[in-house]
Amino acid sequence: MTRQLALPLRLITDAGFEDFIPGENGEAAAAVRAAAEAGGERFLSLWGSEGCGKSHLLQAACRLADHLGQAAFYLSPKSTPLPGPELLQGLEMLDLVAIDDIDTLAGQPAWEEALYQLYNAIRQQNGRLLAAFRPPLAQLPLSLPDLKSRLGWGPSYRLHPLSDSDKGHVLQRAASQRGLSLPGDTLNYLLTHYSRDLPRLLDLLDQLDQASLEAQRRLTLPFVRQWLKDRSEADS
Repeated sequence: MTRQLALPLRLITDAGFEDFIPGENGEAAAAVRAAAEAGGERFLSLWGSEGCGKSHLLQAACRLADHLGQAAFYLSPKSTPLPGPELLQGLEMLDLVAIDDIDTLAGQPAWEEALYQLYNAIRQQNGRLLAAFRPPLAQLPLSLPDLKSRLGWGPSYRLHPLSDSDKGHVLQRAASQRGLSLPGDTLNYLLTHYSRDLPRLLDLLDQLDQASLEAQRRLTLPFVRQWLKDRSEADS
């Protein structure tokens, strides 16, 4: 089958294992990488709060598998408008399938049945499937008990949120990738006066990148403070 790498509309920029800051999640990251390299578990799952790195690791696994010449497929029902559960048909013929945000499909009988059948088919074809969801498996509100048992195949890793220090490293790296200089006082201000949710911080960095370009200003603390104040007043 022709190799394919299907990715959601909103990607983490160049998400790879080399730029994943593990924090307390080193064991989980190593397990996902081993699965991508076809040297680890055939089935495993990740769970944890939003922004803790689940999507990053699943996308990194698919990119690595694709780089190694394998057929890989990534799906996020939360990020990608889906045509229907028939989308899952035939995926068992691929080397690696990664399905993110499975909790968003809970309570949808057709999707749950399709996922259940996909697990069985992948097992028969000796493929690999990585899954991710927010609550622990026992708390997933699935209506199909057999699907919950399939999700329990292989180990399940909880991903812990990064510390503020680690989030700072992520933001500094993201700024560098955009050609931005993010001074320490500006970074500390963002971490203490804005959301600690990493996806929101990265989205804010994108907005600041555009604002600094339009104003021809560096991301100094006075500039960022004023920009945030102006935005808050405009939104009120």
